[in-house]
Amino acid sequence: MKFKAVFIFLLAALPAFLFAEEADAQAAEPVQENVELENELKYVEALIDSGFPDFATIVSEEVKKRWPESEARLFAFDVRGLLACGQIKEAEAKIAALPDRTGTKYWAARLEMANSLFQRGQKDECMKIYEEFFDKHKKPPKDIAKFYNSASWIYGQLLMRDNKPEKAVARYEYALKNLKGEEWCNLACETADIYLKLIENAESKAKRDEFIKAATRIVNKLLFQFEMPIYFGRGVSMKAHIEQIKGDSEKAAATIEEYKPQLDDLHAQILENDPEGKLGLLRQSPLPQCLYLKAKVLWDEAKKEYASPTRKDERVKELLFGKKVGGRRKVETGAFAIAQGIFLNYETSSWAPAAGDMAQEIREFAEQKYNAKIKTRVTKEQREKVRVAQFREANEKYVAGLYKEAVVAYYDVLSRYPEHIDSIAAVEKIALILLDEYMEATDEAVKEEKRLDCDTVEGYLSERFAGVSDNLIMTSAGDALVRLAAKEAEYRNMDRSDALYAAFCGNYTRHAAAPATASSKASELQKKELYDKAIYYWSFLDKIYTNSVFHVMALSQLSYCYGKLGDSTNEINYIARYVAVEKNQLRKLQAQLRLAQMYQKSGLDILNSCTNHPPEEIEALERKGTAQNIRAIQNFVRLEKEAGEALANPATPASDKEKFVEAREAALFLIGECFSRMKRPEKNLEMYRKKAAESYEAYLGVYPQGRWAEHAYVKLGMIYTALGDVVKSKDALDKLTRLFPDSDSAKNAKPRLAKSLIEIGMKKEGAQIYAEMIGTDGKYTAAQYLNAGEALVESGNWDLANRAYEKAIRLAPSNSVMTVARARLGIAKTSWKQGSLDEAREALDLFLADQKMSKLPIAADAYFMLVDVARQQGRGESDAKMRDKYFGAAALALRKVRAYWAKKPKWEQDKLTLTSGDLIIERMEAEEKKGFKEEAKRSCEKAASVFQVFIQSNGPTESMPISQMSKEELANLEIAYARVISLFAKLGSEQSSRVISFGNEYIKYFPEGKYLSDVNNYMNRAKADIPASSSTEEKTSEEGEGQE
Repeated sequence: MKFKAVFIFLLAALPAFLFAEEADAQAAEPVQENVELENELKYVEALIDSGFPDFATIVSEEVKKRWPESEARLFAFDVRGLLACGQIKEAEAKIAALPDRTGTKYWAARLEMANSLFQRGQKDECMKIYEEFFDKHKKPPKDIAKFYNSASWIYGQLLMRDNKPEKAVARYEYALKNLKGEEWCNLACETADIYLKLIENAESKAKRDEFIKAATRIVNKLLFQFEMPIYFGRGVSMKAHIEQIKGDSEKAAATIEEYKPQLDDLHAQILENDPEGKLGLLRQSPLPQCLYLKAKVLWDEAKKEYASPTRKDERVKELLFGKKVGGRRKVETGAFAIAQGIFLNYETSSWAPAAGDMAQEIREFAEQKYNAKIKTRVTKEQREKVRVAQFREANEKYVAGLYKEAVVAYYDVLSRYPEHIDSIAAVEKIALILLDEYMEATDEAVKEEKRLDCDTVEGYLSERFAGVSDNLIMTSAGDALVRLAAKEAEYRNMDRSDALYAAFCGNYTRHAAAPATASSKASELQKKELYDKAIYYWSFLDKIYTNSVFHVMALSQLSYCYGKLGDSTNEINYIARYVAVEKNQLRKLQAQLRLAQMYQKSGLDILNSCTNHPPEEIEALERKGTAQNIRAIQNFVRLEKEAGEALANPATPASDKEKFVEAREAALFLIGECFSRMKRPEKNLEMYRKKAAESYEAYLGVYPQGRWAEHAYVKLGMIYTALGDVVKSKDALDKLTRLFPDSDSAKNAKPRLAKSLIEIGMKKEGAQIYAEMIGTDGKYTAAQYLNAGEALVESGNWDLANRAYEKAIRLAPSNSVMTVARARLGIAKTSWKQGSLDEAREALDLFLADQKMSKLPIAADAYFMLVDVARQQGRGESDAKMRDKYFGAAALALRKVRAYWAKKPKWEQDKLTLTSGDLIIERMEAEEKKGFKEEAKRSCEKAASVFQVFIQSNGPTESMPISQMSKEELANLEIAYARVISLFAKLGSEQSSRVISFGNEYIKYFPEGKYLSDVNNYMNRAKADIPASSSTEEKTSEEGEGQE
């Protein structure tokens, strides 16, 4: 990574010297200012920059009255005020509202917008405005000449950012014409530096000469800045540099020597004012810079001479170590002595480190090329002293809270000491400063830029020092990275914090804390159930830190995390690897037990998935799943044995024995559990059940009241029930009840057994169990008796069911209204099923008369039952009035159900309509049975009308074609067609046309309907009836005519 140059742009502090008017952009001299106007304008600017735009507006109005020519600049100030307050849209709207898009007023405001864009980091958008402005204005408009000057300066910097130095100096040259004093010197030095780079990279001699001439012109002016010694010194240095570039190294050295007295005097003055360098003046002294340049000129010339085909070794030595005078060399005039002197005498200068390096290079050159023995005064202690001095200024600025200046200083010193223990602290401090600036920024563009800057520095720290050979530097850098990660987390930048921790663990692999950090982060994320992120850190320990004490644990935790993510392949893979490397006997056995359970789960998953595969694949899957389960069972058997041996071994620590007991019990229990869950292939199911029973019996023989004993007794009862061995099933459940009397399993054992027996067809045996249960008091709950009653109703044991319901009612708590309601409804049902219809009606009427129960959802079931009871009463009643009463009660009950079904889907509510039609059909059939033909016919017509209306209301339409109807809607419609066709057929030949019409519709909508055969029969008879009907009508008509 390369550290970027830091550009600090302070719009509010734009120097006043940039705003002088000029008639000609290339040659004109600055014009005289209206001092009074400029002072007023400065006051307006100060008010805006201080956050008082309202006051600025008042002053602006007065200024415009006196100096109309100031309108453009004042308008721009107004825009600046809006931008300063963050009212960007308002500022844009104010500019857009200007009718003239070419005038100076518009462009002055646009330049303010450009400056704002620059401050907010939107440099490309800023650049577009400047390019457009200078493209349209080759010369400065008079009323915004100051804005033009300011824009020239800023545009030049933007051009430098885009690596367009030649265009940049053209803008700087314009700005220089209007500058004075220190401001001119500062920009002049920057412009001259650019020219020096252009000279070195010039494509032609003409261009090179042009750049040399321009640089010389500026440098010569700098040499007259005696009152500003730093700039004077830079002028001397650049003048010598120009001579060197021109190829005259002797003249370059002579130039520095010529000005040496003035430089010495300036350095003495600086030293007097800033003896310890705390003010930063000593660091900027021009003397070390000029001396360094002189040494470099001599050193470069020496290397050039040495490489020449006509090399003169004496000249090389003179350049490096001085000329001989009277037999002795004047070493102080050579490059080596000058460079060494800078390093030793000017330790605070930014040129000291480079000078020290130069001296070292020269010494090594002389020793290698001339076998010379060069004495040096540059010691390790002296190098350390220079290094400390170099970092001191940056650190002092940081401590003083001058963070922006500190960043610039740190970048500067890091360019000379990129890899040192102090460099780590410098990089960390830069990152902290940028991070704080990011957190404090409110503008999104600025915030994004600061985040990017901070990420860049953090990224540099995460990579630059990770592979250095110096462990002290590497460790210090790693520690700094971890501190930054913690700081990011403190600021709630969790993604960035995680990225830095990950970089630390992945890059700083030699850092002693890396494995512990990876383990800590992984555990932290795992607790938060962020398993994928935890895997990321555990994987570091697996792939990188294989010799770490955390490696074995990482394998176990990787298995756990993959298991949580449902990745059984990796779950098994990592636990198997863990088992292979774990040395502790107990932990190894526990992991093996876990691995065996994974095999079991894998096998059961495979077997359970068989139903989702085609028949030809099932056999292979059954073999594969069974093999995994057998593998698991074999492991459980082996582990039970190993745990037993460990318990018998006197060397086993007492603290581990309890864990071995737990492991042994688990292994023994899981053998039976695995067999009990194997359901495929079905031909082996009985064998698996017998094996499961044997295994559970073995477990209970060792652990009759063990950790899983209760569950084992329940499973035994179920298995023996499935095997048809009721005696052993009852025995297992009796033991459960005796050993675990207060457990839920014990309380539910008998009810569960009875229900299971009834479900597999052993109704008699199931009823006997329920009879035993019902014959006891205080042992079972109301809910259990209720469930027993409902199961007995299904198996047809009415008397036992009644007794169960009565116990449920008696034992139900006062707040268990639903339990009582279900029991009372159950009693009504037993009466109904036994044919005691009057008793059933009475029970139902009482139920529905109860204010609490009639409001329960179960009341809908009561009304449905009432429908069935009443219709059954109606079917067997001979008295017409009573029959009407019963069927009326059924119809009324059915209407009541609608209120409870209001939120059900429409197709379900429609079934109630169909049921009401069926009630009328039943009434018709009862009337036919009793010989009431007229009444039966009226009922038939009424029923047919119900179904006909249903078809008209629910049949297919243009907006709801048959293809868009649901299967439930189609089922209802098909029933309605079948009913209406049969009823119209029953009414005789006078309805034959309707039979045929509805029949054709049925065939159209249900070409493969389940009533198709009946419908065809009805239609055939109807078609046969139609001619006879027509003949009768013709005969009747003829007779009528004769009579007439």
